[in-house]
Amino acid sequence: MNKRFLTLAVLVLVMVAMFAASAFAQTTPAGTQIRNRASATYEDLLGNTYTSLSNEVITVVLPVYGVSILPDDSGETPPVTPALTQNAIGGQTVYYSYTLSNTGNDNDSYSLLPLIDAANTTMTLALAGVTIYHDVNGNGVVDGGEPAISAGGVPGVYGPMAAGASVNLIVAYAVPGAATAGQVAYVGVQGTSVADAGQVDTRNYHLTNVVDDAVMTANLAGAPALVYDGDLITYTFTGSNTGTNSANGVTVASVALTGVLMYDIVPLNPATGNPLPVFGVPTGSPAGGTVLYLPTGSSTAGSPETWAWSLVPAAGDIAVAYITNGAIVAGQSYSFQYQVTVPVGMTPGVLNNTVALAYVDNNVVTPDPTVVTSNNAPVTVGTLATVLIGPAGNPGAGTAPNFDDDSQTVPTAYANTSVTFVNTIRNDGNTADAVNVLLDGTSTIPGTWSVLLYYSDGVTPLADTDFDGAPDVGVLAPGASTDIVVRLVIPGSQGAGGPFNAVILARSANDPLADNLTTDIVGAVLPATVNIGNYDGVAGTTNDALVNQNGNPGTFVDFALDVINGGGSNDNFTLSSALPGGWAVTFHIDANGNGILDAGELTPVASTGPVAAGVEINLIARVNVPAAAAPGVNPVSFTATSSVNGAQSDTIANTVTVNTLASVLFDPDNAGNATAGGTIVYAHTVTNTGNTGDTFDLTYLSSQGWTYVFLDATSTPITSLLLAPGASANITVRLTVPAGASVGTVEVGVLTATGQVTLVSDDATDVTTIVAGNLSLVKAVSPAGNQAPGTDLSYTVDYQNLGSATLTTIVVYDVVPAWTQFLVGSETSGTAPASVTGIAIEFSDDNGATWTYAPVSGGGGAPAGYDANVTNVRWVFTGDLLAGGSSTAGLGFTVRIQ
Repeated sequence: MNKRFLTLAVLVLVMVAMFAASAFAQTTPAGTQIRNRASATYEDLLGNTYTSLSNEVITVVLPVYGVSILPDDSGETPPVTPALTQNAIGGQTVYYSYTLSNTGNDNDSYSLLPLIDAANTTMTLALAGVTIYHDVNGNGVVDGGEPAISAGGVPGVYGPMAAGASVNLIVAYAVPGAATAGQVAYVGVQGTSVADAGQVDTRNYHLTNVVDDAVMTANLAGAPALVYDGDLITYTFTGSNTGTNSANGVTVASVALTGVLMYDIVPLNPATGNPLPVFGVPTGSPAGGTVLYLPTGSSTAGSPETWAWSLVPAAGDIAVAYITNGAIVAGQSYSFQYQVTVPVGMTPGVLNNTVALAYVDNNVVTPDPTVVTSNNAPVTVGTLATVLIGPAGNPGAGTAPNFDDDSQTVPTAYANTSVTFVNTIRNDGNTADAVNVLLDGTSTIPGTWSVLLYYSDGVTPLADTDFDGAPDVGVLAPGASTDIVVRLVIPGSQGAGGPFNAVILARSANDPLADNLTTDIVGAVLPATVNIGNYDGVAGTTNDALVNQNGNPGTFVDFALDVINGGGSNDNFTLSSALPGGWAVTFHIDANGNGILDAGELTPVASTGPVAAGVEINLIARVNVPAAAAPGVNPVSFTATSSVNGAQSDTIANTVTVNTLASVLFDPDNAGNATAGGTIVYAHTVTNTGNTGDTFDLTYLSSQGWTYVFLDATSTPITSLLLAPGASANITVRLTVPAGASVGTVEVGVLTATGQVTLVSDDATDVTTIVAGNLSLVKAVSPAGNQAPGTDLSYTVDYQNLGSATLTTIVVYDVVPAWTQFLVGSETSGTAPASVTGIAIEFSDDNGATWTYAPVSGGGGAPAGYDANVTNVRWVFTGDLLAGGSSTAGLGFTVRIQ
């Protein structure tokens, strides 16, 4: 029997094999870690902004095993449509090409065994005569050195094979010399997974027909084996008539020529779907034939001699051919050769191609023409890895050919601040690439700085999506770009200097030698500075001249001071003093800047509190003169020290002239933190610094109207102390904070000891700050544990305000993990407490750069019900989260493991 139109069938099978292998490769590899972590931004009622991260949940992908052998037969016994068909004469060795693919997600080996349909095979053929070879170069021919996997009818094992990988097989056997015309053989191949014996691909029967007629061999070679953009591929088709009779010509009506037709449908560029351009003029033999071209848009339906062939080449030709001038007689050889150009930007991978030959045999019973298809001649289009990184929107900045000298600069930055740069990365390679991002070793930023790398939303840290140990931007398609955010955190201890270069390296995950640099420059860093001086009544300046104050023993004198923040960021200046032995000082904020300690300014402070860059704050230093202080002039000095950089401080020197009285000292001043509903205890000492004994009454003034209790050394409540001259008593003071106290509230307790006889008194001040709570995020995944590809993973984030103050402006962010696809409609806002009046769910398809995307079924080529375009999900809260408030059902969404 003759096989009509075999060329198209085999081409389709080859394409099916290619696409099947591509699909297999998309299955998530076994052992892949599917990682997920949520983050949130929120504010307290004072407008301070905070960030929280959830715990990370990890799902390890389980192995699944599978096997595919192509082409298949149609399934009947015998098959109506065999996997492949050839004509042969007795004594001829026949070769059939198959493709074995690992359709699982883990390495696997396969047991291969030839099959014979004995009930329908009419020639004498035994399994012992069938050999399965590994076609190493995939050319459909058993070349020297290519190993046999199965011989003598005994199963053989091939492997291991990587997940998604494919290899070429050849099933070969000799037709018995005594075989006669009309006899047939149905031979197949079976593959069984070694890791899972339940995974079997069987049958795959082909058909060999014995004829007493022309038998045309067909061999195709593609060279070179590895090509890149712009290269030429040369296809050479050769064969001969090994049969007993002539191969007669077909008539091509469109050009009015008759001969044996050798033809090839030109391979397609997967990136565009267009045929590769034909280069030059094809050649053929026997001499005297004619080259034909099939114009773009022509039909390839039906028998090849009926196609609309042309004698004139044109751009976009979809097929080429050589038609002989007459028959090819028994024993005569033939050839056909042509070249194609690999276009720029062609998708890398294996480019398969088969060529065919159409002729008329000498059997009037079988339909004409007979079509013989060659072996597959694979040519590999190599992967080109090229990545570029540059300033925002300009990844190709810099000087060719390396483009490594581009940069962007922030002229000035201050210690204790951060500087943010946006860099753009583009994949100029010809295949998808998970571009890694690293700080290059040529950077000059100090080791005390922190370099933080984020996706374009500036919130989500770059993850290691391909598990190669380096953060990356995720899979970036050829030609695609994405932004990253580089944040340089400058510590407060940084001194003056610059420039400082953060050299950012973008490196291909496909080729570690393919990388590109860009430099983010901080031109100069200005350190934290401070200037303290005496009050002069003019903002931004100080009086550095010495000031003297007169005071009685046991009393105090006040010095009005100015402190100026000369740094570039908020700073909190610690206040200290140098005083004679036994003396004490308290510092106070001069809120109205009048140089006088007013009644509302009695709260002592140990530091200035936050002072904005370039801003002056006014203070009062109240110096307590001991009761026993001798008359005379005493030096005193006051120092302000940066909390951003402890090496930065300034001092003003003054004097106190002690006059030649009864007095008491109540110290020290204290500061601490407490939570609503809690208590805090401060320790104090009351000393009679005068020269007469007295009983000192203990009283307090609370800025919030809260309750203090004085306790003696045995924790017994007291209201007064009897002290001899020079004697001291250690006491404690307990403050109870009401349960409803707001976060950020500052309570100032002024504690006073007053002599009943002498009426002298002294104060101590305790400053208590009510601390804020925080937002806790707890991530969970269901089902938990290791899962197989195709499993839906449902992620939830439960949230809770662990503090005692209200949180507001809450936004929770989450990332769709690599190797997963978003389930459309799976998003949920859970069940929020009543104080949260609404939660809007938004989606991004560009790693958080924008939030306007609407998921659609099948988006990004995902299966129905899923969307591969969704990269991020966020929940924007309306309303507040009160202290202790939490979700009763968390935020969530579902993805499917690919």
